Formats: sequence, C-alpha cells, structure tokens
Amino acid sequence: MSISPLTAPLRQATETFHEQGAAPATNVLLRFQAPITLGLLIIAIAAAVRLTQLGQPSLTAHEAHQANWVIQDRTEAMRSLPPLVGWMHQTSTAFLGKTEFVLRLPSALAGLLCVALVFEFCRRRIDPLAGVLAAGIATVHPVLLTTSRSVGLGSIEAMFAVALLWSGRDVVAEPSRRRMATFTAVAMLALACTFTSVLLIAAWLPLM
Repeated sequence: MSISPLTAPLRQATETFHEQGAAPATNVLLRFQAPITLGLLIIAIAAAVRLTQLGQPSLTAHEAHQANWVIQDRTEAMRSLPPLVGWMHQTSTAFLGKTEFVLRLPSALAGLLCVALVFEFCRRRIDPLAGVLAAGIATVHPVLLTTSRSVGLGSIEAMFAVALLWSGRDVVAEPSRRRMATFTAVAMLALACTFTSVLLIAAWLPLM
C-alpha cells in the first residue's frame, strides 16, 4: 500500500516514538511495580513471624501482670491502660477467649501495621527502594519483633510513632486544612491508645 506524502512524516514520527518510548515506559512500570511487590512480600513475612505460634510460650511475669488487669479487674484495666487499649482487650477476650494468643493479638496486629506504615511512608516520601529496606529492618528488628509478640503497649506505641511522624511531616512540609485534619485525627487516636504520644505531638506543635 502506498503512503501519501502528507502522511509519511506522521507515520515515521509514530514509529520513532514507539521505538524510543516503549522501553522507558516499561522501565518506569517495572521500577514502580518491583518495590511494591517486594514490600508486600516483606509485609507477608512480617505477618508470618508475628502471628505464627503467637500463643507460645506462656505469658512472662510482666505480661501476666498486665493480663491480670484485663482478665480479673475491668476497673483497674480501664484505669491503668489507655482507654481504647483497655476497651480493645476487654472486647477481644470477651468474644475470643482469655488465651495467650488473644492477649497478644492486639500487639501483633499493631506491629504488622507498623511495618506497613514504615514501608508506605518511606516509599512515598523518600524512595521506593528505601521503603523496601526500611520495612525489612522493621520486620526483623529485635525490639519491634519482641513487642509485637508480647502483651503490652510497646508495639502500639511504635505504630503511632510512625503515623504521627508521617502526618506531622506532611503538615510541616506543605500545610493544608486536610493535612492538619489528618494529623489531628491521628493525634487524638494516639492519645486514646498510648500515654507516650503526648511527647511526639508536643514535639510537632511548635513547627506547625
């Protein structure tokens, strides 16, 4: 088929675009998908190491001390634990039973969410590969791993520390009503779940 002299330059330009532009587009797609795939794999590993045999071994003396508040004395639990944490333990043990697995489950879920937040924060605000590396470190970090598999507030505090870091950083970097509302919501939820969140919130306020 003959090509009109008027359409020949357009055909040539289109072919050149496909030849030169397809490879960069494919590279960009691969660069975007690979870190997300690796991040999801790391989060799956984090779930496995935190939830596998969560009911073993028996509670330590420190865990038993906090568990007694939940199991035996509801008033003491609500007085000694942050409001939402005390309510969460009371609800989970009422429906799922008072076992080691159930008592440690809130910490394990908070630890898993902490890894996911670390990955997303670093991926979006630093670099995709930095998110993969940071999530990998958070998955196997001894302190984060231990608190994720024990009764206590350590894992919940770590999760809210990352959430406050992310939301606070966004407000300082580019203030807006929506970002300030997000930070306020995270701060209120953190105060209802941890006592140490007030220190992180106080550190951000002078910068806003």
